[in-house]
Amino acid sequence: MVEDDKLRKWGRFGVVKNAQIGITGKINDEPSNEYFSNYKSWIEKNISIDVPEYLVPLNPPPVPFLQQDVSSVDFLQSFNDVTEYILYAAEACQRLRVDEEINRRSRLRWFSVLADIYDEYKSFIAKFPSLKSSSPRVTKASEIADEVKKDKLKRTALAKEVMAGRRINRILKELKGQWHIIDFLDFITKDLLVNNSQEFFDNLVREIRWPMMDITFPYKTLSSGSTYQYYLPSLEPQPLLLDD
Repeated sequence: MVEDDKLRKWGRFGVVKNAQIGITGKINDEPSNEYFSNYKSWIEKNISIDVPEYLVPLNPPPVPFLQQDVSSVDFLQSFNDVTEYILYAAEACQRLRVDEEINRRSRLRWFSVLADIYDEYKSFIAKFPSLKSSSPRVTKASEIADEVKKDKLKRTALAKEVMAGRRINRILKELKGQWHIIDFLDFITKDLLVNNSQEFFDNLVREIRWPMMDITFPYKTLSSGSTYQYYLPSLEPQPLLLDD
């Protein structure tokens, strides 16, 4: 009964009295590869030092594509890029463990891309187990969502973040990638995503309904290695056409 009450409260698409819909800058901008490129350059020289905040944007950079053909000439580069991206996203998720509103929105986006590429990566490594031991960073990336008993504070294990990402991706699929609806409904947090039963969450997703009409969606699909990465195109002012 309690879960049904929460479902009625959280599952509706209405106006949330205290919803904060003012979103700033980079949260909705088209993701840039520049941050990830800079991260890779930085990590080559500073592998044992915490990643600085200026390399962690609010909106995750495009996820690299994972080359599935191990005989392809670009396989190794692709695999290394995805490995580094998972570790990069893990750093971002750890850095954004605060309760400020803008970071809540950013965290959900990072959880989303991390869960999607991690699951693909994990599945791929299961087919080629020797890859896991090819380098310490591959091992770390492939276990980033595993609970590590010796890590009592769970600083490196991101099992709950990946679970939250998987569930937010289910919501995104039903919402056709329209992040502004999730941003508007400020009850959608990591706690909501991980502290409720699977039955509750299945019911929540099942109750999402779109109007029966043609809709032009503001958020567009981003071409990246994640199925669930979207961006809000900038609205450039159109030039005025003057009569001759």
